[in-house]
Amino acid sequence: MNDNAGAVARVLATAAQQQPTGSMNWTAIAAIATGVMAIATFFMALRTGKVARETKQLAEEARSDRDLAWRPILALEQRGGVTRSGNPQQTLVSVRVTNLGSGPALSCSIYVSYEGCWGCWNGFPLKPQEHRDMGIHVDANIVFPSEVFTLKAGTQRTPTTRMMQLPPELAAVCTDALGRRWRFLPGLPNQKVEADDPKPPAWVIYCR
Repeated sequence: MNDNAGAVARVLATAAQQQPTGSMNWTAIAAIATGVMAIATFFMALRTGKVARETKQLAEEARSDRDLAWRPILALEQRGGVTRSGNPQQTLVSVRVTNLGSGPALSCSIYVSYEGCWGCWNGFPLKPQEHRDMGIHVDANIVFPSEVFTLKAGTQRTPTTRMMQLPPELAAVCTDALGRRWRFLPGLPNQKVEADDPKPPAWVIYCR
């Protein structure tokens, strides 16, 4: 409809320019034609804007669907308590990690902090809905990776000491099929870092 109105307006305007003065009031007709063209242009702009918004919305929905399809979600659970054995004594924390997401979790690393000690289990994949049980030894003689448990860049976290008698703290880091890095801290929002992020947080650099 807008295209037809524009065509009519252009024909009237051309005719007005070709007719001799005084034969008809072509000036008025040309003015009307110009108005029709303006209206047609306005509605065409509205239509173009609507199409652009719909296209953007479809692109965002497709991106969201892709993210959900490839997103891993690692759930951490302490199982069986903490055991100490051996000479010298070793502390073992039993952990279960489950991938609740719809995408695979690659290069998984599980970190445990307990009574001033820490340990990790890394380098394994998890398919969607797959879980793995592990016993992680914690050791006080290794430099504590505060970057893994730090929420904000530039802040420092003090490891749990033996005097506090708190339960083990857990953290999980993995890569998804799109190359993005994920960090999971129980009870806190998950954190995602794009593969091409020029300034990744400290935990990404540490866990490479």
